[in-house]
Amino acid sequence: MDYAHKPSGSGAFISADRARNYGTDVNAGAKVNVYQGKNWGADITGQYGRHFGGPWGTGRPSSGAFFNVHGRF
Repeated sequence: MDYAHKPSGSGAFISADRARNYGTDVNAGAKVNVYQGKNWGADITGQYGRHFGGPWGTGRPSSGAFFNVHGRF
């Protein structure tokens, strides 16, 4: 499931994928625009993921936060 706030360019998502005999992967994340100019922008992104079940059992969660700067040259 995705959500996008078009005026600001911010958004969020959550997903779950299940494979028979493998388990389920769950992921979630969000992006917030800090600044959006004509030629450059900056945003903060965060995400979380974890695998549940399957032959190897439940895995450790993985997560991260990122500060991104992008520009047009």
